[in-house]
Amino acid sequence: MSTPLPGSRRPPAGTRSVDAEALLADFDEAPLEVKINMLSTLERSLRESLDAPEQS
Repeated sequence: MSTPLPGSRRPPAGTRSVDAEALLADFDEAPLEVKINMLSTLERSLRESLDAPEQS
């Protein structure tokens, strides 16, 4: 598991963070529909992490 960068935000308690590296591991071989779903999941996760209030 990677160490968060200074200033990075952690996902709110009780939510599952998406490991982008794992999500995209077999991206090239995936069917188009699967690629779209994977990218949608990644986008949603990134937006949620950006919209989450910072915790001190």
